[in-house]
Amino acid sequence: MLMSYGDRLASPFVNVDAAPNLANSPLGFLKENFEFEYLTSRITFLQGLLNWLGAIAIEFIMPDPGESVASRKMDKFGGFLLINIILIMLSFYNGHMNYYPNYFMMLSRW
Repeated sequence: MLMSYGDRLASPFVNVDAAPNLANSPLGFLKENFEFEYLTSRITFLQGLLNWLGAIAIEFIMPDPGESVASRKMDKFGGFLLINIILIMLSFYNGHMNYYPNYFMMLSRW
């Protein structure tokens, strides 16, 4: 598709000013022309990862019958550690967003 667009620019019969503005990168091209699909792929991957980590954290935090005190403390620590990992991942993701100020603004665009 991009090659055919480049061929049209060389033609003297094509108005270059009326040509669409192509982005500088493949992600920019996706965001400019296919924003819904771009957001769907980014949001569903990260949201699935966060949901999976959250489910494991809840499984660790919930007490098991017949669990020893030491095992209970270790499970609580592991669960809250996973919650902290989720928060760190969101913080990192917000700091490295390309086209949106943060994750929640990206969700509102979707």
